[in-house]
Amino acid sequence: QQPPPPVLLPTLVFIFFPSTVYSSHFHIFPRTNMHILTIGSSPLSLLWSSILSLNHYKTSHLYPSNPQFASLIHQQKGMLLKVDDSDKPKSCNFKVFSEFEEVMEYAERLQRENERGAESGATSSSPKKTPLSMPPSSAPSAPLIDAILLFMPVTETQKRLLEMQPYLARLIDSNTTFCCLQHGLGNVEAIIKHVPKNNLLFGSTVTHATALRDGLIRGTANRPTNVWSASGVVSENMKVIIKSFSDAGLPTTATPEAEIMLWKKMAVNCSINVLSAICAIKIGSAWNDANNAGRDVMVQVAREVAQVAQLEGIKLTEQESVDAVTFVAQKASNHVSDMCNDVLNQRATSVEYLNGYVLRCAQKHNLTVHSTQTLYNIVRLQEETYRKRLKPLVNTSADEEDTNG
Repeated sequence: QQPPPPVLLPTLVFIFFPSTVYSSHFHIFPRTNMHILTIGSSPLSLLWSSILSLNHYKTSHLYPSNPQFASLIHQQKGMLLKVDDSDKPKSCNFKVFSEFEEVMEYAERLQRENERGAESGATSSSPKKTPLSMPPSSAPSAPLIDAILLFMPVTETQKRLLEMQPYLARLIDSNTTFCCLQHGLGNVEAIIKHVPKNNLLFGSTVTHATALRDGLIRGTANRPTNVWSASGVVSENMKVIIKSFSDAGLPTTATPEAEIMLWKKMAVNCSINVLSAICAIKIGSAWNDANNAGRDVMVQVAREVAQVAQLEGIKLTEQESVDAVTFVAQKASNHVSDMCNDVLNQRATSVEYLNGYVLRCAQKHNLTVHSTQTLYNIVRLQEETYRKRLKPLVNTSADEEDTNG
């Protein structure tokens, strides 16, 4: 009698890839111990730091030259965040610094902790570092900062990058991704003077946030962010960073169309942000006035931006530009624009990188953009006359006003 055939049991095979191996053929696993640095003082920058920290990424935030804010966040044991329509704020515990040297000290401490963990048998998931070709090239190796998110005003880009320069070779390496999500155009050209193209992502985001008070913001999550590499090639490390953003609730996509979307955002900023700043009102008030005066101006600016974009080789139609402005005006009607905050606080605005950039491109192609030019001129006049503002006359009758001229 023949023996029964052997029973073939299903075999479960575990394949463990080192955390340093990432391939487009396999699922990309973000590293939960990655260190992400956000630079900026806007509510939007704080929103990104808050959401990333809630998802257990080591997050630090450089809030430049404002030790009082860093102290406030430390005292209340975290940034308070209200997401979407939630009334109960969440406490987001991430490190806030006011000087880049403090970031360096924190990163060095993280490195020592990682090294102690590795010596005790823990597995380090940081890839071997290859220093960037940046001065000082002789600086000793230091911990990775996996991603640096740039949200600072475009007017501060050069200043902040120059401040960072002495520390860059110690803090980052060729695997570090810089991600520029600033308003305006011209940022990439400024950043690549300090950072290799291969390390730079640029793009735009539809997420937005509003400061309710110091240390408390309300923001929207699950809104799209689109980025692309300044070199035209999205590296495997960049893919890991992008997926980390998405997994944290900040859906991010790498697409060559990011530049088109950046020009759409440009149309929004050149129209909505600028007009709301001039009038010192919320976005919705600028769009929904009874006579449609504000809406008509913003639509015309959106059309002019699209005309300039087309001359610059960007495939953006006038209708797509107008649709982008309409969408933001309706969805973010209660939002106070960054430029409006700048004007209210009598700070320099980013108008040179918005309407000013469009004007320079238009002049290059001998195109006249009247509405864009007018809004630009008014904001520049506001900036130059902050200290000359008249105060309201109190308890003065109409007759007295006429007498006094």
